Amino acid sequence: MGTTTKGPTVSGLLSRARHVWTERPRAIQSTTPDETKASKAGPLVAMQMMGRPVWSGRDYVSFAREGFERNPVVNRCVRLIAEAAASVPW
Repeated sequence: MGTTTKGPTVSGLLSRARHVWTERPRAIQSTTPDETKASKAGPLVAMQMMGRPVWSGRDYVSFAREGFERNPVVNRCVRLIAEAAASVPW
């Protein structure tokens, strides 16, 4: 009895991979337009603000809340510190 293979062959997979890596990027590049800047006043604004710090309008409470609620690493660190502090015998 002869064996039949089902599914893709190695040469077929290599052919597809070659196509993806060589032909597709060329097709994508040919259809995308060149980038243009929307504002020509950007350098003027940057020059006016040169040498001055630009601070965000946040405070420590919002930083802590955002870090604790949205970042699992910060959440875990705060939890471990709180559990360790709670386990200290007074």
